[in-house]
Amino acid sequence: MEIIGLIAEYNPFHQGHAYQLKTIKKTCPDGLIVVLMVGHFSQRGEPTILDKWERTRLALAYGADLVFELPFCGATASAEVYARTSLDILNTLGIHTLSFGCHTRDPLFIEHLGKKILNLKESSKMKGLKGQSLPSLLFKELDLTEKERTFLTHGNDILALEYSQAILRKNMDIALLPLERISKDSRTGQTLASATTIREAIKKGDLPLYEDGLPEKTYALLKNISYTYEDQLKKLYHYAWHFHPNCRQIKSPVQSFIYREWIEKNTSLNALSSKTFTNAFLRREILSLVFSYPSERRKKDQALAKDYLRFLGGRKEALDFLRGKKVTSKFTQALRSPLAPLYEESLKETILRNSLLGTDTPLDYYQSPLII
Repeated sequence: MEIIGLIAEYNPFHQGHAYQLKTIKKTCPDGLIVVLMVGHFSQRGEPTILDKWERTRLALAYGADLVFELPFCGATASAEVYARTSLDILNTLGIHTLSFGCHTRDPLFIEHLGKKILNLKESSKMKGLKGQSLPSLLFKELDLTEKERTFLTHGNDILALEYSQAILRKNMDIALLPLERISKDSRTGQTLASATTIREAIKKGDLPLYEDGLPEKTYALLKNISYTYEDQLKKLYHYAWHFHPNCRQIKSPVQSFIYREWIEKNTSLNALSSKTFTNAFLRREILSLVFSYPSERRKKDQALAKDYLRFLGGRKEALDFLRGKKVTSKFTQALRSPLAPLYEESLKETILRNSLLGTDTPLDYYQSPLII
């Protein structure tokens, strides 16, 4: 049986995600789809709109077979670390193929460009080029075709290349199955809303405009939801700056910039981004201070992550896959294991998301994996 891995946030789960799962089932009818999904914070450093249990249920309802959790240390990291941590876990789980959405269906193209980038990163030349953004560096230092240059302008395509590099670095026996991203439903011709568009619509109260473009089960969960958290995050950040015991280890020139502009000058968070600091990077930095999460501890957690097999849910007929694997489903037992730091972070991020959004998601102690 072919085991196909997916790395996802599902923030929120939309028609493009449903299309991806349906297409994989059609392409590999006897395959098993294993989703590795972020917990309660995204790679942009934001709390997820729906909790991980609701997103697990949606993934299973629309075609996933098993869902595991990507730990906080990888889920809220840079694209390179996000990809590397994810592939380490999926490799431990024994997937044969990694599928993802991007702007090509040609795995050889991705592998070739990924190898070009990896060779540059590992060359002695890179030591003198630090401080520049990766895309600008690639445009300047690599001999790129027009197709490669275009590919590098899309965020999701950059992530696809990071997946390829993570596999190449450790010589993993994992094939690539890229699926071309679609913007319209081929049957209705309707434009499919992206996750970013949906999040903004929720913030503005415009979600009903996208009802026809969302899976029915997703819309039912989102239609009455509120997604405002930045005022509360700001209060927590201000508190953390002065009172958290680890804040001295976390403070940096970037954190000083955030404090000065966001707290003292009251500049909006979205207005802080620049060519030097992306909005996602700044949000991750804010989260690291609020979470009291020094980079040294993050690195230690990332070293443990390959064995973090946190099972969130699955189909009954797919549960045989778990046999023989060191899968954890009992949270209290996991807190007594060598992987306890990762499970503690999972609990803390649930508490933090509840604090920011005013939700009452059950703490990890009390929630068992979802079986359908």
